[in-house]
Amino acid sequence: MARRLGGVGIVALWLQDTRGIKAGYIQLGFDLLVFASSFLFFAPMQVLWSLLGAIILNALIAINHRRDRYIARS
Repeated sequence: MARRLGGVGIVALWLQDTRGIKAGYIQLGFDLLVFASSFLFFAPMQVLWSLLGAIILNALIAINHRRDRYIARS
């Protein structure tokens, strides 16, 4: 199974592997920075709805991601 990641995803997985911080929490922190800056450019309700979706998605990642699921076994 091929894994496709962006820059933040790569850093999140690296921090999870080296520091024990869950990847979903790293992603959530990055998203919070992006959403905080988006209040400067978009209507608050648009940002809040998008933020709710990001919180739900990242919570699912944080709860369900386990490193052993993605290790190829021979």
